[in-house]
Amino acid sequence: WSDVAMVTTARAHRKTELVLALAEEGRGAAFVRGALFGTVPATELRIQAEAYGLDPTREYVAVRAWLGEGASQRELVRTLGFHDPLRHRRGICAVIDGDIAGFLSEPPPAIDDGFVGYGPPRPLDRLAESYRLAARALMTVQACGLHGVHDLTSLGLRAAVAMDRSEEHTSE
Repeated sequence: WSDVAMVTTARAHRKTELVLALAEEGRGAAFVRGALFGTVPATELRIQAEAYGLDPTREYVAVRAWLGEGASQRELVRTLGFHDPLRHRRGICAVIDGDIAGFLSEPPPAIDDGFVGYGPPRPLDRLAESYRLAARALMTVQACGLHGVHDLTSLGLRAAVAMDRSEEHTSE
């Protein structure tokens, strides 16, 4: 009976840990969405940033990434620097509309696989501006068939051409 009770207790403990981990992941995703969409008040952003080990006084670059064929989400998140166990936390991310979206304390490193757009550095309360530009950069990267990490500056006129093409397709 002792063994049965111990196994039952261990299973219940694992189940509870999983539920708590999923709840924490959900709170993290809500924080990321609120910061990137500009829906969270500045004071709340600072409090939540500190809770996640981020410096609320620094500027961050918004990142939006799309996985290439056969790429691993976990690997892309790690490669971009969201979860680097050897360094202090540089940023946080979540999955938004099937893409990896988040923000980092510095631009993401160059990669070969995947499509990544990032915006200019902004304080937390203006991160939505950076995110809009990151999303536009990602859209341009995809439209032009480019791989790797790009911001609008590195894309030059391609961004304007890609926007014109997307507006033509939506108006038809």
